[in-house]
Amino acid sequence: MTTPSLAEQLADSPNVLRELVFYMARRIAGQEGDELAGEVMRWIETNLGAEYAWPGNYRELEQCVKNVLIRRNYRPSAAGPADAVEEFAQDARAGKLTADELLSRYVTIVYSRTGSYEETARRLGLDRRTVKAKVDAGMLNKLRGV
Repeated sequence: MTTPSLAEQLADSPNVLRELVFYMARRIAGQEGDELAGEVMRWIETNLGAEYAWPGNYRELEQCVKNVLIRRNYRPSAAGPADAVEEFAQDARAGKLTADELLSRYVTIVYSRTGSYEETARRLGLDRRTVKAKVDAGMLNKLRGV
């Protein structure tokens, strides 16, 4: 069993963010924690939005709380997803993909790991010709670091 990422936890229960921010703020700022937490929540809502994926998970959120306390600002270290798989996951979680895009990207990810149309087709329960037609060359290059 794996622990879900912060983004997955927030997708299941958006109140988790507020609870974590208040917990961290109280731990960091003591008696002034509730005031700090309110400021951090306002900053997140205004600057990052509810859909921010928190690619750095819990530690990134903690850095955000500390930076808002000290600098009244936070700049995420990476503007976008770390890689093509994370980008796919973020787009899928946000509901940004059509069914065809979802299939194409997923087929491409599996194909990049198997290196075989036949094995990808077997794993996904698809026809080999469908797999070959759905592999996205641009995404495949990203996955291979080209």
